[in-house]
Amino acid sequence: MEKALRYAFTVWIRVVRYVQDGRFNIDNNLMEQAIRPITLGRKNYLFCVDNEGGGERCHLLHLHGVLQGSRHRAT
Repeated sequence: MEKALRYAFTVWIRVVRYVQDGRFNIDNNLMEQAIRPITLGRKNYLFCVDNEGGGERCHLLHLHGVLQGSRHRAT
């Protein structure tokens, strides 16, 4: 119980700011959707034939993510 109360007092200022500001969403669905391809790719990399293929796939997906983040169209 003491550990829970100590944690609550530690984050209390942040909780008050969150409640007073209102600009932030309480959920993190956008972030979860953004990292979903990375987490799925992690599982798929286990089935690459060799290390070079996995590395190339990793670099390709990283480039795709950078282009998608900068709002360019990957062709």
